[in-house]
Amino acid sequence: MNRLTRKEWIAKYYPKAADETSKEEALDHSILKWTGLLKENLPEYPSGDLITEPVCVNSSTCALCHHYFDDIEECVQCPLEIARSGFHCAENMKGESVNPFDSYHRCGDARPMLEWLMKAKDVERNETHL
Repeated sequence: MNRLTRKEWIAKYYPKAADETSKEEALDHSILKWTGLLKENLPEYPSGDLITEPVCVNSSTCALCHHYFDDIEECVQCPLEIARSGFHCAENMKGESVNPFDSYHRCGDARPMLEWLMKAKDVERNETHL
């Protein structure tokens, strides 16, 4: 399997910084970034070792946080929080052993975050068709 270099990964999965996105682009930007963070899409060093975090994964690289995170560290009308019934990405829902953000940071698994982002996209689509 030919893996991307870090530079190629950024061009494909993080083509612009979170703070350069419009509010309308934020969810798609996040979906693209988290798709790139799936293990099968991670770039590699020339040695062949995987680069497990090609961009720092925190609120500064999250387009949703850029547009929906307020000054008192609260998510306000974030599409992801709406899809998660009021629980933000770093907060465990009832019955959830690990939240999507920690799933990535503790276990290296981007899938839970990506699944929730896709649910948020579905919610967004359904709201625009009402």
